[in-house]
Amino acid sequence: MGGKTVRQRTTASQASLTDTGKPPINAKGDKSTAAEKPIAVPKSVVSATTLNPSHVALFVLTALSFITRFYCIWFPSEVVFDEVHFGKFASYYIRRSYFFDVHPPLAKLLIAAWAYVVGMDGNYLFDKIGESYIENNIPYISLRTFVASWGAAIPILVYMIMIESGYSVYAALLTGMMLVFDNGLVTHSRFIYLDNFMIVFILCAVFFYVRFFKSRFHPFGKMWWINLALTGIFLGCTVSVKLVGALTIAMIGIVVILDLWRLLDIQRGLTVQQWSQHFAARALCLIVIPIAVYMLNFYVHFAVVHRSGPGDRYMSPAFQATLTDSPLYANTVDVRYNQNVRLRHKKHKVYMHSHNHQYPLRYPDGRVSSKGQQVNGYGHKDFNNYWTVLPGSTNGTVPVDPTRHNSDDVVRNGDVIRLLHAATQSYLYTHDVASPLTTTNMEITTSAKNATDDKYKGTLWRVEIDKKSANTTHWVTEASLVRLIHVQHGVAIFCNNKKLPDWAFEQMELNGNKKPLDEGNVWVANDIEGVDPTKMKQNRRKPKPMNFFLKFFELNRVMVDRNSALTKPHPYQSAAITWPFVLRGVSYWSNSAERQQIYLLGHPFGWWLGFLSVVCLASLLFANLLANRRGIEPASPLIYRHLDRSAGYILLGYVLHYFPFFTQGRALFLHHYLPALIFSYMAVGTLYQYAFVEDYGRFALRSLGSRVRHLHLGKSAAIALVVILVLQVGIFLFFAPLIYGSSLTVSQVLARQWWHAWDFQFLK
Repeated sequence: MGGKTVRQRTTASQASLTDTGKPPINAKGDKSTAAEKPIAVPKSVVSATTLNPSHVALFVLTALSFITRFYCIWFPSEVVFDEVHFGKFASYYIRRSYFFDVHPPLAKLLIAAWAYVVGMDGNYLFDKIGESYIENNIPYISLRTFVASWGAAIPILVYMIMIESGYSVYAALLTGMMLVFDNGLVTHSRFIYLDNFMIVFILCAVFFYVRFFKSRFHPFGKMWWINLALTGIFLGCTVSVKLVGALTIAMIGIVVILDLWRLLDIQRGLTVQQWSQHFAARALCLIVIPIAVYMLNFYVHFAVVHRSGPGDRYMSPAFQATLTDSPLYANTVDVRYNQNVRLRHKKHKVYMHSHNHQYPLRYPDGRVSSKGQQVNGYGHKDFNNYWTVLPGSTNGTVPVDPTRHNSDDVVRNGDVIRLLHAATQSYLYTHDVASPLTTTNMEITTSAKNATDDKYKGTLWRVEIDKKSANTTHWVTEASLVRLIHVQHGVAIFCNNKKLPDWAFEQMELNGNKKPLDEGNVWVANDIEGVDPTKMKQNRRKPKPMNFFLKFFELNRVMVDRNSALTKPHPYQSAAITWPFVLRGVSYWSNSAERQQIYLLGHPFGWWLGFLSVVCLASLLFANLLANRRGIEPASPLIYRHLDRSAGYILLGYVLHYFPFFTQGRALFLHHYLPALIFSYMAVGTLYQYAFVEDYGRFALRSLGSRVRHLHLGKSAAIALVVILVLQVGIFLFFAPLIYGSSLTVSQVLARQWWHAWDFQFLK
């Protein structure tokens, strides 16, 4: 540190992202409300410097950021990797066709709106990676340029955050330049993906929270409210792009809680009523507003995609009934008594099936079965899937006239029925015998047609139609979600996705579930024997309204369920532990004829340095904390204050945007690390400031771009700055052919394979 103590380097009062709200203190630790003593700058320098250095740095940063993102953005003129999904969604929006995606709609709505503006008609569906945009007349350059503009804003926003947080122009410029020349960020930001939008919203939320905190000495003033509200709006926008945006809400939420805790200190002089006002303001802007923004995006989404589309199958019949031209009604008829119906399990898509084969007398674990007729789940249509719907007696005795219901009577919600297996003429039956694979549940079998009264009770089932059905009053094929509840024992027919052994031809096990509301108990009447719904004369049904909140919560539940179910292995997935060390990449596109490829790869130097900076920053914070507990002051209280608050906030951002991925079971990819990467580069700038720059600006009252005094940089600081940037830019240029898809020979590709797991194309 140039032989100077930390105390000697401090020349200004310190502030941070989570300051205490007390008046500033000077270098001696005394409270002071006066502005810090200005540093004398020679008039000759001031007169010669017509441009603010911060503005010059910002201009250079902006130009380079757009150049790196826009260079050859027209290449390749083919569908690249996930453009096959997000381009398709834009077309569905233009068509107004309902589709399903695991991510919230905001970024997709923005892309679709721009696609509509530049002339897309929605006819092209981005079906396959490598398809030509030119042949299909798609304005792909305009689409990519729109998305890349958001990516180009990322280094600019980070620079602004660093300046507003009290860091020098040099530290902010270093951070921004490393982001400009990061090959991972550049590669991912040039295509029609969602992450640029989410990262920009994350940084906007952080930026406006910084500005909100800077107005802490004027609470409830105009700028205080504006910046707090904008923080909440951008938090809502963040989670409206991807659900992982909730990590940013957690980051700011933790800081707000700590801030409120400090304001609760009686020495702050706030009354309980005043503190409650602070709490209410933050709750309104950082909880209510984000929720409102999030829900508003879904309101727009439902309004736009109001026609039936490929996403129908993920939603309940009640939801599908709200869509125009839904095929649900074209294939539906009322289920009536004395008809043969085929029952299909809603989740596993298998049919309730029986055949003239029995359960084995004794199972391998020694249990004895009823040796009754098997009832299993079968994945194909078969005559053995048909069951005749007959009336049952509510009092549990055989009715005098079993055919008292004629064929015109529909089966209604709450009716007690019997299901007669059409092929073997035996009734669906359950009793107090353990199921073959699930010993806690009851065996499902059949009972002979001429059964005693005692056996008769075991064949009675009550029809319960789920409230998510399009029709909840009576049973309708396809549109009614039905649970069949056993009258005597209260169990429901359940499919658990377990395959039975060879004696059951590896069909799925059905059993009596003692939890009747389980999702695995839901069945749908697939069709009725001899009835063609398309030939029936029925009026064209109009879409049924459904409460927005019901649609909202249903879609979000399905999004979460489907997202967690994305466990299918992918050739380019990677574990979170590998991301900071650049051990794996993703092949986005390749052209064998020209030996061209685009490969998402982290910057080997920048990513390692960022991770090392995070570790060093955490170690530094811990060392200072430990020293202070022992009464030692290795650093000025002002610098320690900055490290504890501002740098600690950066560290918190990295931890919350990275480590939660270790708990996820779904397939993960390298681009999931990009938000955390931003904070790791900010950690680089923080350590550079701490090690080399002798001044910390007054964070509380200084505005962006006003720090004209930072005109001198020491020799060691200049050397460090140049060395880091030369390595960052040099390695970026070396891997640039993999960013922009330039042709490479085998030897050139091999020269860039620094790690064996970098599975580049054309290595031979």
